[in-house]
Amino acid sequence: MNQETKTESEMLAQLKSSPICLAPVTLQMRETAALTGDNLYDAIVDATWDDDEATFAVECKRLGTPKEFAAAVLQIQSWDLPDGTYPMLLLPYLKPEQLDELERLGISGVDLCGNGVITIPGRLKVYRTGQPNRFKSTATIKNVYRGKTSLVARIFAEQNSFPSLRSLRQAIVQRDLLSATGLTKPIGLSTVSKALKTLEQDLITAREKDGSIRLLQRDLLLDKLQRNDEPLEDQPSVKLKVETDDLREWVSFYTNVSGQLAVVNGISSISQYAVMQRAEIYQLYTPDPTTLANRMTGKAGSSEVPTNDNPAEETDRFENVVLIKSKRPIDYFDVQVDEQLPWASPLQTWLELMRGDKRDRETADQVRERLLKGGVPQ
Repeated sequence: MNQETKTESEMLAQLKSSPICLAPVTLQMRETAALTGDNLYDAIVDATWDDDEATFAVECKRLGTPKEFAAAVLQIQSWDLPDGTYPMLLLPYLKPEQLDELERLGISGVDLCGNGVITIPGRLKVYRTGQPNRFKSTATIKNVYRGKTSLVARIFAEQNSFPSLRSLRQAIVQRDLLSATGLTKPIGLSTVSKALKTLEQDLITAREKDGSIRLLQRDLLLDKLQRNDEPLEDQPSVKLKVETDDLREWVSFYTNVSGQLAVVNGISSISQYAVMQRAEIYQLYTPDPTTLANRMTGKAGSSEVPTNDNPAEETDRFENVVLIKSKRPIDYFDVQVDEQLPWASPLQTWLELMRGDKRDRETADQVRERLLKGGVPQ
């Protein structure tokens, strides 16, 4: 059962009352920094194992976010400890990658869940991992890399910086086609602020003193979005067959005059960003595939709706136009209009390719390289 995240004083009190065992080592707090009069570290801990012992100076942090972890490591590295005293980091929970980083740096670290690494050069090396996090996340939003909230992260794939929080939110709203049609509400300023706080803690973005916001790690941003990407759940779709010499022009006609929101999905947008041979099939996201299909097949039932002289036919095979129902803002976000067609963004295209087979993922590398070259400045 998850517990509330402890304060630093509570963590030190627990260490004082209950020694931490990381077999074969037992860690017992001797005194806090308040008693030692030293403002560099938070406590002194005695480590004992077999017939040996050692002393550690402890830096205690209540949060283990990448930002807090990096700050704690820098603090520890600034210490000038006396001979025979070794540095140690204490967190509520240490992720495996954090344990690996501490091991690489030669810094010991333990958590309150049973994970840790203890390093004494030439004398002792202990590494324990695999225990789950027993403490609740302090994030104000459960996952800022998924769903509508991910629009905050996604916009940094194309733009490097923003002069203010409000300008960031405005840029997101301008690229959110689904809210522009009134099918969903625009993302709120408070949601943008909360999501941005997590991006800052993850060292993906930084807030400057003048209030501007800039991207720090584009590769980490992409990794986070890809790791949390969710394919569209099975939704109703309509398959159409069109006999035409210029399918792109035919699709363009209906995405512009039908009155229905429709954008080309990522898989069908590959030709815009990478070289890959695929059959010419246009898959489009639309909130109402049935109505759009009626337009395309000439069944609209209204003389006010323009129609093409070459209507499509519904089919169950050999289709070259597929209308997929979606009401997710992410599927319509930041589309790129070219030759009168609304193509999926490079980011959306890359994410959809990464869901595919080996050939798709190899092609995705081309799109990722484009994304890594950087977005436009503000």
